[in-house]
Parts: sequence; C-alpha cells; structure tokens
Amino acid sequence: MSRIIRTQAELNRAISDLAKLDLKKPKVITVKDFSPDRKESQNKLAFLWFNELGKLTGHGNVYERRRLKLCFGVPVLRNRVDEFERFWMATLDDRPYDIQLEAMDIVPVTRLFTTKEFAGFLTEIDMESADNGCPLPHPEDLYLTALMRDA
Repeated sequence: MSRIIRTQAELNRAISDLAKLDLKKPKVITVKDFSPDRKESQNKLAFLWFNELGKLTGHGNVYERRRLKLCFGVPVLRNRVDEFERFWMATLDDRPYDIQLEAMDIVPVTRLFTTKEFAGFLTEIDMESADNGCPLPHPEDLYLTALMRDA
C-alpha cells in the first residue's frame, strides 16, 4: 500500500485501512515527505495509457506499447543517439514492420530517454489518441508529475 496524503480525510482513510491489516505476518510502515519521481510517474502513465489504448483499439496493451515505442520513441533516439542510429540502420531499418514491432520487446527505447524526451513521448501519445477519438485518462498527480519538462 502506497499513497499520497494531503488532507485529514485522506489521513483518516489511511489509518482506517492500516487498522484492517492482517497482522499474522509483521508489516513495515514507512512515512516520508512526498517527492515526485518524474521517471517513475512517466513509466506509470505510459503503461496506464498502453493498457487503455489496448482496450480501446482492441489490439491489446502489448501491441500498443510496441507500436508507440516504434512510432514515437525510435525516431527520438535515432536523432539523438548516434550509436542507436547505427544499430537501427544495421539491424532493423529494412526489416518488415511486424519484425520492427516485435523488436520493441528487446530494444531499449524509453529507458534511454531523458525525462524531457519521455514527456514529449507522452505528449505525442496523448495527441494521437485524442486525434483518433480515444481520449486517455489523466490521473492528475501522475499526469502533472510525468509531464514536467524542466530538469
């Protein structure tokens, strides 16, 4: 269980949930000041959107993750990382689309992004989805933390 507590009502709800814990096994409780982790928020938002798009399109989340990494992520890395561009040209550039899609399971893309690049990636996904009539959920805290561009 992990949550952000801002109000007395949220604190009361958390205390109530803690009181319901099964104590047959010991538990560890950690309380710390909230400090948003942009990269973690970006990953959570991306996977939330992959899942949502998979449902909306009927293609499934694996297909959508692969497609979005290929369409929006690969061009970013090809433009910024010379080694990635050389790798892509030598191994995947002339391969069929379905092979390139499958390669997204093993080719690092988003993990090589800067936080600014990841924010741009998320923005591209959001805009494409809206343009295609598939509005995506925007959990406020996650969305705002994920799209902060400075840093």
